[in-house]
Amino acid sequence: MKINRFYVAYVSGVMMAVFLMMVYSGMKEVNSKFSDRLLYLKAMYTKVLKLEKQLEELSTEIRKKDIKAISKKEAENIILKEADTLIKLYDAQVAETLKEENGCLTITLSFKYYPETSEDLLKFLLGFKNKVSPVIVVKNFELNNTDRGTEALILLKLIQPFFKEKK
Repeated sequence: MKINRFYVAYVSGVMMAVFLMMVYSGMKEVNSKFSDRLLYLKAMYTKVLKLEKQLEELSTEIRKKDIKAISKKEAENIILKEADTLIKLYDAQVAETLKEENGCLTITLSFKYYPETSEDLLKFLLGFKNKVSPVIVVKNFELNNTDRGTEALILLKLIQPFFKEKK
């Protein structure tokens, strides 16, 4: 039996087409994976550029304001000195003792303040807002009218960040 050469060419062509289709589908899969990875890398690159810009802005602000990194020991001295001052001035009570949270030392104090006028109270609270070291956050504030006048019940959280030394 003699095989027709057109038949051989036809079978070879079909086999070549099937092979090329398999290669094409494999390349399409690879191309899809590469394109997904490329999109991911572009997104990461954009995030890195944004972070670099924010770091540069932060570095500029640190240089402008001459902010120094302080050790845990220095931070402890600063926050305890401020807490002692508030305890002496306003007869404050320690609501939460000194503790470390996320690279910061914190202590919470509560006390009563009796302002003469509402302007005195506003100046008093703005003094806390403008405090740089330690940062003072008013956690709770209540105003009550009593026989002694207006009474402000204040709960403050003192926060002092510090630089953790590498061991």
